[in-house]
Amino acid sequence: MRKLLLFNLILASISLTTMSFGQRVTPQLSGSKCYFQVANVYFEVDPTYGGRISSLKLDNNEILYVDNSGDNYGSTFWPSPQSAWGWPPSVPLNSQAYSGGIQGDFINILSQADNSASYKLKFRKVFSANLSDTSITIDYYMFNTGTSAKSFAPWEITRVPVGGMSFFPDSGSLTGILSPAFERIGDLQWINYTGTLFPGGNNKIFGNCKEGWIAWINSDSAIFIKKFKNIQASEAAAGESEVEYYYNGPGTYYEIEDQGAYTSIGAKDSLKWTVKWYVRKVSDTVDTSIGSVKLANFVRNILKYADTATTHNSIKKKITGEKIILYPNPVSRSISISGLYENSTLILTDISGRNVFSAKIRSGQNIISLNSLNNGIYLYNIYSSNTKYSGKLIIQR
Repeated sequence: MRKLLLFNLILASISLTTMSFGQRVTPQLSGSKCYFQVANVYFEVDPTYGGRISSLKLDNNEILYVDNSGDNYGSTFWPSPQSAWGWPPSVPLNSQAYSGGIQGDFINILSQADNSASYKLKFRKVFSANLSDTSITIDYYMFNTGTSAKSFAPWEITRVPVGGMSFFPDSGSLTGILSPAFERIGDLQWINYTGTLFPGGNNKIFGNCKEGWIAWINSDSAIFIKKFKNIQASEAAAGESEVEYYYNGPGTYYEIEDQGAYTSIGAKDSLKWTVKWYVRKVSDTVDTSIGSVKLANFVRNILKYADTATTHNSIKKKITGEKIILYPNPVSRSISISGLYENSTLILTDISGRNVFSAKIRSGQNIISLNSLNNGIYLYNIYSSNTKYSGKLIIQR
C-alpha cells in the first residue's frame, strides 16, 4: 500500500518531476485530441483511443501511417514479450479511453487497469515538447496492479507508410523472415523494402541496436528519429529484441519497434521508460540513398548536440524577462529567431574565434539564411541595446 500511495503521489506531481527543458511548449486541445505545435512539427495524442499517438507532421506533411479504419495505425505501447499475452493486445491498455489530459506543459494520461492473468497492468503516458531542439519526449509508465512481482519489457510500436527507408546501428546479425531484405553497410542496417521479396506475408526481423536509435526517412526527405536507452541483447525479453521491424501482408505499413530491458516489477510498483522523438527536413545536399555516410552523420549530429541545443537556445533577458528562441539546432539552411522586443544584431563566431557572419534582426520573428557558412559548430551572440544573448549553433547539411 505504501508503494501504491507513493506511486500516485509521483504521478500527481509529474509536471514537477519530469526532466527540465530549455523551452517547454504548452499543449493544446483540438476536439478530444491533445497536440503540440513545436516550430514546424505537429504531434498529436488521442486519449480516447488508448492514448494513441495519432499524428506526427513536419511542415504539415504526415509522417505516420494514420489510416484509422482499423486498429493498426499511429504509435502505441505494449508489454513485452508478446508470448505472455498472445493476441490481440489488451483493450484497456491499447485501445480503450485513457483518463487525464493536459496538465500544465504536459499531456498526462492514464489507462484503465487490465487485471487479467496475462497482464495485471495499467499504463501512464506523459508527453512533453521542447522548442529548443524541436523534440518530443515520451515517458511510459508500467504499473503492476497485482499482488506479486511481474516481469515485462516496455515496447513502443510506431507505424509508418511503406515507401520510405529505415536504418539503425546494429551490434550483431539480424534474425527473422525479413532479415534478407536488410543490407548491412558499415555499422548500420538499412532497409528500403516494398514487399517484392516475400509477397503476401507478414514479415519481421529482430536485432540489437548499438547506439539506442532508429531512423526512418520518407520520399519527401523528412527524417524521423526515435532515441531510447540502449540495452544489451541479453536484457531483452525472451523471443524479443531491442529493435524489431514488422511488414504487414497488404504492404501498406511498417512497424518500427523499440523495446527496453526485461524487468521485474514488484507488486504495486512501477517501471518508467523514456523515448525521445525528433523530426527534421534533410537538405537536398545530403545523399539519402542506402548506405549514405552523410545521412548517418546527419542523424548522429542531431542526437549528439540535442542537449547542447536545449541548454543554450532558450535565454532569459535579465531586465525584462524576454525569451529568445532560436531554432532549429542543428540547422541546415536557415534559422528562425523570435522573442526580441527591439532591433538587434546577430554575430556568428567560428571555433578559431573569427567573426564569420553578421545580420540585422528585427523585433518579432526573423528567418535568416546561413547558406554562406560551412558545416560546423559556431558561437552566436545577439546584441541588443543593453543585453547580449549567447549560445552554440550547429550547421549540418
